[in-house]
Amino acid sequence: MSRSQSLDLAYELVRQSVHQAQIRSDRLLGIGMGIAAPVDSATGAVQSEGILPGWHGIRPAEEMQGRLGLPVQVDNDANLGALGEREFGCGQGVRNMIYIRLSTGVGAGLILDGRAVRRFHGDRRRDRSLSPQGRRGDLPMWQSRLPGDCC
Repeated sequence: MSRSQSLDLAYELVRQSVHQAQIRSDRLLGIGMGIAAPVDSATGAVQSEGILPGWHGIRPAEEMQGRLGLPVQVDNDANLGALGEREFGCGQGVRNMIYIRLSTGVGAGLILDGRAVRRFHGDRRRDRSLSPQGRRGDLPMWQSRLPGDCC
């Protein structure tokens, strides 16, 4: 699926969700959007292709805002997962937590002193993860050793 097709599908899913929830469009303040890739917090640009080939440098919030006619904020899906758990899930009332997202890759969202910690602009440490043996670049091997159901 192309980037444009993916964003068109996301638009349609948002439209359907708003309709099914019976929310009037004049009551919507904006839309939050999670992307399975690092997002530059200053520019909103996707910083790595990973599982999204062709998305590096793309600003999905701007593209979705054009489709929806509403403000759109974008962040990494693991960061948003951490915020969701802190507000509505098992992280309620917790000041420090880490949210680990296991899917086609491994992601993490970090809450310290009650605030989300986001990747600094230009910080590439996320892409140099350590394997269980302490070697750089062995993330796929490390992922394959994780239990299927760890929660």
